[in-house]
Amino acid sequence: MTTFNVSKPLTFGIEMELKIIKEADGLLSPSCQGLMAQLPQATRKLFMPEATQATIEFVSTVHSDVDDMLLEAIEHLSVLKQTAYLSGVALVWHSMMFCKPPSTRCSTWINAIGSWPAETALRLN
Repeated sequence: MTTFNVSKPLTFGIEMELKIIKEADGLLSPSCQGLMAQLPQATRKLFMPEATQATIEFVSTVHSDVDDMLLEAIEHLSVLKQTAYLSGVALVWHSMMFCKPPSTRCSTWINAIGSWPAETALRLN
């Protein structure tokens, strides 16, 4: 049986699965381990490989403030985005829309990451 860490009431986090795509041909790239190895330790600990090795998952720390969680996600996803770019791969996020611009949080995300999650795949670089 899975055990969970005890946390304060009303806390939350975020998990995002990103597909790794080769820029050259647009095919899935099983390069998760290579990307993770290039990340600084502080960022690496928030990413997990997926079984296909062509997907990497961001797992935030536990938060009680949504703005803090947003800042954490932007910081570490930006590092991953730059690392992917230098490695010749793109990151694609399949997700559903959580809100629509121009809310302040959505605008902050768009300015930092370059796109806002929508119902279709989005390139993060």
